[in-house]
Amino acid sequence: MQYRILDNLRFSKKPRILKGEVSGLKGLSPEQIRILLKRGAISEVASPPLSILPGWGRRWPVFKKAGIEDINQLLSADLDRLSKELRISVETLQHCAEEAKGWLSVSKEVSNYG
Repeated sequence: MQYRILDNLRFSKKPRILKGEVSGLKGLSPEQIRILLKRGAISEVASPPLSILPGWGRRWPVFKKAGIEDINQLLSADLDRLSKELRISVETLQHCAEEAKGWLSVSKEVSNYG
């Protein structure tokens, strides 16, 4: 699951996460995530299907073969396993994941209006 950061987050032993970013919040426990959700510091990101992303007309059917149909599934996938299954380099998969993640983010110019 990916989360939109609604308030700057600071952790004692982790880097700061800034408002407006999208993060998987890896390293946080489910309980910590539940508390952040309850406090309104984060929200779950609605993940669009890969099939509607501009420029993904040829890519999304490849991911669908592996059961990956939306951005959250791609960002949560084990890229080493996926690389072997789809016979695509991990570097290419990382590039695809970062590109897809960009569709979940709000630019700083837009986020400054709210």
